[in-house]
Amino acid sequence: MSWVLRLPESAHFEQVLYQRLRWMVRLRWLVAAGILATVFFAGRITAVEYAKAPLYFIVVFILVYNLVLDYWLNRLAEDKPRLLVFANLQIGLDIFALILLVAFTGGVQNLFVFYAVFHVAIGSMLLPRKNVVIVTICICAAVLALFWLDYLGLIPPRYWLENFIPGAMHRNATYIFGLSYIFVTLLAVTAYMAITVTGSLKDAQRRLLSMTRDAEEQRSLFEKQNRELRSLEQQKDNFLELASGNLRGALESIRGISKNLVETGMEKSPEAAYDELKKIRNQSEVLIEMVEDMRETERLRKLEYELVPEDVDLAAAARQAVMEMKTAAAEKEVSLNTEIAEGLPCIKGDRKAWPAVFKNLLENAISYSPPHSAVEFRLGRDWQGENIYAEVKDRGMGIREEDLPLVFEEFHRSGGADMIVSGTGMGLAIARRVVELHGGSIRAFSNPGKGSTFKFTLPVK
Repeated sequence: MSWVLRLPESAHFEQVLYQRLRWMVRLRWLVAAGILATVFFAGRITAVEYAKAPLYFIVVFILVYNLVLDYWLNRLAEDKPRLLVFANLQIGLDIFALILLVAFTGGVQNLFVFYAVFHVAIGSMLLPRKNVVIVTICICAAVLALFWLDYLGLIPPRYWLENFIPGAMHRNATYIFGLSYIFVTLLAVTAYMAITVTGSLKDAQRRLLSMTRDAEEQRSLFEKQNRELRSLEQQKDNFLELASGNLRGALESIRGISKNLVETGMEKSPEAAYDELKKIRNQSEVLIEMVEDMRETERLRKLEYELVPEDVDLAAAARQAVMEMKTAAAEKEVSLNTEIAEGLPCIKGDRKAWPAVFKNLLENAISYSPPHSAVEFRLGRDWQGENIYAEVKDRGMGIREEDLPLVFEEFHRSGGADMIVSGTGMGLAIARRVVELHGGSIRAFSNPGKGSTFKFTLPVK
């Protein structure tokens, strides 16, 4: 059929259409049974005489094609784009069967021809508007052809309904014209009303589906936000627990050293007292660093919602961090080899955060590097020019494979790290938050016993 339209890309439409087609197949079994019952009892109940053999043949025809349609529909359960073709075909077969019934039961005499209205109504539920109009035109053309060909005597033989309506009515042009006019107008009005009502229902259904999808999306969003809130609450609890533990440890260390110094200070040599004071200073610096890291972490959390982008010169921030870390590298007898490309473009973001990022990465590499080794630092642009990258490589103890996914978590310390360096465990977490806040990504690579590499990339635009 050249007038078949494509099925709309809607899983819900396909499902509803399939269910309605299944309902029509089941209803057709009842229709065939009803015709058989009518043929069997009509002659016994009424005085109307008619030819039964053609009607039994039509019933068999309906049963056969309905059986084929039932089998085909089961196959179409997995081939739903062809459902609309199936709908057009079965309506066409039903119309053909109806015309046969009318033709073999009196033609213009049989007022059951008006049952064609049902097919228009059913078509409006199954088919697009264009198809409903075409179905209506086909029904009108077929019935009018039957009426007027019968009037002209071009349909032999005739199967009249004796003792029902005078057989001469098929020769009455006025009656046939009036019946044709009523039939056409009735189908036209029915088609218009069915299309209008069905269209309104379909529009309402689409709006309801859209509202349902929106509600489902909102529900999914709320669930996601709820999960994120629970995750943030858990992170906050972990943060407070770890922070309080680290703060308590540092303060207890200061208290113990101070108490020992106060109680035995007069007995200690100046060198021993100096060592004790140096420990207090170191622990105080750890506390200050921890507080500053916590403040920076909280500032970055707020910055995710309040960031006002400004030009950031990464090369200048990197040079500043390198200058600040040269003393620490010299104290550990670690060489700091740097390679900062010229002419790097500025990015948009938080200017204040980037010196701390480079400093944290360099400090981490220097802290874990053995004496007389080298830390390599590179800052440049990839060969495509789309990203800026930074790479910090050390020759330290490396990171165990099971610790790699956790190195950027707040307060995380790799196994054995506390025996080598002290720190808050916040530096890498802050670096990751800043990099991701600016649309980039950061990764860690390591070969235990041979060193680690930290690398991040940022989009230029």
